[in-house]
Amino acid sequence: MQQVTYLYNKFVVQDGTSTPASANVDVYKLGASTSSTVTVTAHAEGFSIPVVNLGGLSIGDTLGLGSGTTSSLVVDDSIDSTHISVTNTSGSAIVVASGTRLIATNHRPLFYNSSDPLNATSLGSRIYTDATTGVAAGALNDIGPYDIIIAGTGVAARVETSQSPNTLRFNAAFFSSIQAAIDALPADGGEVYIPEGTWPITSSIVLPYGKNVRLIGAGVNHTKITASSSSLDMLIIKNGWSAVEELQLSGPGTSGAGRGIVIGDPSASPGRVLGNILIRRCLVADTASWGLYVVGSSGNILITSQFIECRFSGAMSNGAIYLGPTNTTLSFRDCSCGMGVVSSAYVAGYLLQAGSGTSSLILDGCVFEESLYSHPWVSFGDCVGIHFRTCWFEDSQGHPTALAWFLEFLGDTHAIQIDTTHFRRAQGTVCNAINFYGQTHSATVSACEFFSGGDTISTSSGDEDINIRATQSEAKPSEVMVIGGWRATNSASGPPRIADGSGGAAQLTGYKIRVPQMSGASDLVNIQTGDMYVDTTSSPPVLKIYLGSAWKTVTTS
Repeated sequence: MQQVTYLYNKFVVQDGTSTPASANVDVYKLGASTSSTVTVTAHAEGFSIPVVNLGGLSIGDTLGLGSGTTSSLVVDDSIDSTHISVTNTSGSAIVVASGTRLIATNHRPLFYNSSDPLNATSLGSRIYTDATTGVAAGALNDIGPYDIIIAGTGVAARVETSQSPNTLRFNAAFFSSIQAAIDALPADGGEVYIPEGTWPITSSIVLPYGKNVRLIGAGVNHTKITASSSSLDMLIIKNGWSAVEELQLSGPGTSGAGRGIVIGDPSASPGRVLGNILIRRCLVADTASWGLYVVGSSGNILITSQFIECRFSGAMSNGAIYLGPTNTTLSFRDCSCGMGVVSSAYVAGYLLQAGSGTSSLILDGCVFEESLYSHPWVSFGDCVGIHFRTCWFEDSQGHPTALAWFLEFLGDTHAIQIDTTHFRRAQGTVCNAINFYGQTHSATVSACEFFSGGDTISTSSGDEDINIRATQSEAKPSEVMVIGGWRATNSASGPPRIADGSGGAAQLTGYKIRVPQMSGASDLVNIQTGDMYVDTTSSPPVLKIYLGSAWKTVTTS
């Protein structure tokens, strides 16, 4: 017999034997345990039995002793936290040993085949484990807690209760594998709990299309799924409304094709749009290839999904996070990418790479720190609606020695916002934080800090905090607004350094902004959409604005 504190109205019993078999599962309202051995005399009335952990017993309950067999003891007129008063209706004395479980064999809860009250059918107070899977499940008509008695040819090792309303939960410990627990869930899905321990896998864990699965561990330092093969994708999510929480995926630490978490199914035809996927409080470390790989393109698109308090780190040969083309409305909150926490290895590739067509992406409170990659750590192709908010970029180790840029936007880029973000290059004298390499429209860099480890602010060509490649001479000039911000070294500070052109063809030591087309005043009528900036190389500094094909100095009359 097992005592269970029941949380909601659905639970599962899993047969813990090596060979599942049919067993009876009986449910009772929660009883009590005797605290000492007593003998209840024949026909006794008002006999006091000392108990502990008094449950839901009430006056009029007929008591079973341990096994659920009905006795002749009936609760009469007195119940408190340490004693119950009973009547012995038989002509024989009854010995009740210390620790005996007293449960009510009448007034029993009922099982139903569904938690939907409009469509539920009563199964009575007993259900049966399946002889093949060893699983029994049902919904109950009250909130418990309960006593569960399991008997028959199989012995169920545990009753699992769900942490979510109306959700079925399986414990992976009582299945042959994590995948077996997922496969045993009904068609409408449920939860699989992976308890504390190390769980080696030799084949991918798959959350299949059409089944809503929540995979939850006991915490990133307690539930560790490991893979030794460099070609194995550890976890593949093929269905929307899936969740993975509170666990660690640890790869082999060697290069190869194996990825940590893969979202999407490129083999699906037609392609599928997946949404509402949640990855929360997970650590993905030392995978052979990418830590997180979101497929994208060819109709396989991820939308409206969240990644919360996750870390992608260690020896990842391709990079930490890859977002395939055309994925949209994704949110990364309080995530980090970079140096390993399971091993001391560095990510070998991108910290984040997003394919062309990425849109409506929010990165809030995220950290991008340490990579061996000499190309930009975070790179976007054609994109629209990218928002970095209160993020942190840092190269504290000088790895690599020739990092190009922290953050790069390639191709046709629209509606970019980078707010209160810190770019820190502790080794070296150049920050090289943001590179707008292609056509950029409606981009704002606001209140950001740029730090490099030298003692002075370099004025050499190529030593910029922000580079804006596309200029007025091109067919589609860039529109970038820089608001505030600060540039600092070990002993000097000043405004951000901004370059107009690839490689710093025209260095600007002040701010460069885009102004809208102006009209209505006779002295402004010829001003077309263009750039203006403060030229601090002049003495005194002057305001310049681009008119037609040349920069003009603004004078006052």
